[in-house]
Amino acid sequence: MIGTVAAVSRRRAMVAVLTDEGDYSLMEMIFDDPPDLGDRVEWHADTPLGRADVVNLSSPLRRTLHVFFQNHHSSARAVRTNSLMR
Repeated sequence: MIGTVAAVSRRRAMVAVLTDEGDYSLMEMIFDDPPDLGDRVEWHADTPLGRADVVNLSSPLRRTLHVFFQNHHSSARAVRTNSLMR
């Protein structure tokens, strides 16, 4: 799955990714700093939950990020109202 970072909550270490399919995936950063808004990221499998590795395609070295996926197929409204993103 490939998508674009659409929202970042550095305080909560949460990232919302707008997938190329048009919905959102919400992930929590485990060890790494979150990617920047607009960065393109990719992960294997469509909807992994729990720990996963995400590759930042916008990073010059295609840095691997260690994340914990919270959910997939969320709407923009759900991401805006999600308390984890505040």
